[in-house]
Amino acid sequence: MRARTSFAATLAVLFAFFVGAPAGATTVMECKDAIDVVSPTGVRDFDTATIAGLNSKLQGASLVLIQGKFKKALGKLEDFKSTVEELRGASKPGISKKNAAILLEDVDRAIECVESLIKG
Repeated sequence: MRARTSFAATLAVLFAFFVGAPAGATTVMECKDAIDVVSPTGVRDFDTATIAGLNSKLQGASLVLIQGKFKKALGKLEDFKSTVEELRGASKPGISKKNAAILLEDVDRAIECVESLIKG
């Protein structure tokens, strides 16, 4: 009997964590979706290794976000942002200012979302 109660309580907590935030509050899934929007894939300026490295940072941010490690997720997003800023206008490998602006705008939205989770 106790196992069922514990399982039900765990499900309720997970549901509230991912979905059931009060109206107007940011949820973990909203932030995960914001991270998923950021995508260096298809940016012609990047070589394969650069894309893989940037995608790794985003995947890491999503993973720790879902684990409830919001500050760690924020750090990974800020690391992604710093890398894109370094690549903007740089020679090989580099990224055009136009493509960098798109990525930076998207990652800034994801950063704002995660910051709102940290503030509670």
